[in-house]
Amino acid sequence: EKRSRDPFMAVDLFRKRLFWTGTLCSSLMGAVMFCALSYLPLYVQSVLGATPTKAGMVLTPMMLAWVTCSAVAGFLLMRVQYRTLALIGTLLSTLGYALLARMHVASAWLEAGVASAVVGAGLGLVMAPLLIAAQNSVGPGRLGAATSLTQFSRAMMGAIGVALAGAVMSSILSTHGFDPDQIVNPELRKRLDPETAAAMRGVIAESLNPVFKIGLGAAILAFLSALLLPAGRARDLRSAEATRTPDSPR
Repeated sequence: EKRSRDPFMAVDLFRKRLFWTGTLCSSLMGAVMFCALSYLPLYVQSVLGATPTKAGMVLTPMMLAWVTCSAVAGFLLMRVQYRTLALIGTLLSTLGYALLARMHVASAWLEAGVASAVVGAGLGLVMAPLLIAAQNSVGPGRLGAATSLTQFSRAMMGAIGVALAGAVMSSILSTHGFDPDQIVNPELRKRLDPETAAAMRGVIAESLNPVFKIGLGAAILAFLSALLLPAGRARDLRSAEATRTPDSPR
């Protein structure tokens, strides 16, 4: 990539502190996001015994909190530091995953919904502001490169997080030797006797608990990486390139 005349990844952008710290933090939050999107509905459906519709609805609080906090972050962006928003957001997501990691077979849908909302609030305070931070670290001619590299990094970290979590979950399920579709599928679940169904729910809860702990670990790492963000408000951290107009002298 460094030798290419037209590189796929503009790796030189990682020399800018605001860019690489913001991208690192938001990429870890990408893992936080994808683990919740992928495995929280599965937990609600298979362990808590909810219908597929109700399992999908557990993500609604996350999305509502995300949109609301993104709007609030946009209002606060010119008044507080990127670092402040990122620290608050990553702390909220850490709290949300701590709540998810405490869930068990007897938990209620409301507990999952509250945890989902807390995670979503954290994502809303981090994802959009740090994308803006990446854009503000470059000039107008490199906005596309900065934006695409940030989004690519988030997607890659999210994919790695989901794959790692899935591998851990599969390894636990394989030791018990049963088909999880028997408890996930509502029609098949009805055919199970109560004792077998309870045992299967316990096994899936056991396999998903490490998944939420992986998400918790990613949120903690995101918080630590947020500490590396440079101090200063958005207007103070805009690079000289970003503020240059076409008529500005070089």
